[in-house]
Amino acid sequence: PGRLADDDLNSLDAVPGVVNGMSFDLSQALNGSLQSILLASGELWHGGSYDFGTYPRGILLQEPEDWDGEFGTLQQARWVAEDGLRRIADILEPQQFERSADVARAYVTGGFANRLLGEVQCSSTIDGGPEVPNSEHFVRADSLFTRAIAVATAAGRGDLANAAYAGRASVRAWMGNWNGATSDAQQVPADFVYEAVFSTAVGAVGNDLWYETFQRPEFTVFNTVWADEDPDDPRATWEVIYDNSGQVAKGANGQTDFYQQKKFTSEDADVPLAKGTEMLVLRAEAA
Repeated sequence: PGRLADDDLNSLDAVPGVVNGMSFDLSQALNGSLQSILLASGELWHGGSYDFGTYPRGILLQEPEDWDGEFGTLQQARWVAEDGLRRIADILEPQQFERSADVARAYVTGGFANRLLGEVQCSSTIDGGPEVPNSEHFVRADSLFTRAIAVATAAGRGDLANAAYAGRASVRAWMGNWNGATSDAQQVPADFVYEAVFSTAVGAVGNDLWYETFQRPEFTVFNTVWADEDPDDPRATWEVIYDNSGQVAKGANGQTDFYQQKKFTSEDADVPLAKGTEMLVLRAEAA
């Protein structure tokens, strides 16, 4: 416990911890942006006490600082993964590096961190460079996933190879490379799932969407497309919550009906980054 000098991380024993740190930062980045994405896309509606009420109406950024925190965590996840790979390359012998499961996981994490930036930013900047379009992050993700496939295969980690194929398929679809996307998607078993890790352990990342919809009634399924669908729909399960008088409960703003999402029902609920079923949908889109 305590602070470490940067050079203390330049050891073989530190490699698993460095990679776990990448995973932590990716979960943190997803946690910070997930609610904004859900509100902006209409998957959830705002019924709470926070200043997100404009998001479902298409007004995301009234001031630049509205997104500064999320932008910081998103870029941190990318940088920690990419810089960590540079560090690990200096620690391991080349032959070790090319067959390391830790390295494969690092490449996968960096790929998903870049994909997330590409999905939620209109433009970006990388390590103090000039403004670039969000597509730059898809290009970087493609390269990182490609390396992940090679290293994971050499390391005998089929799960990480599948994650990389799924990640690369999704970014290739974003870039309009449907032949490449379909080819990658066909490599992924239909029952495969790769998730961002959340936990109740001290110092870990807890699922904040669970907190805001189970511990607090901040976000609701009311007034979304799902509210007109079967609440047991496996894509997005939900439930109408009633108060002690038998009336529909209200959100934290005291006015909006509270329909509780049931997709993430615990603080340690992991969030899927890629699924085999998603790959089937992607192949259908390509067709």
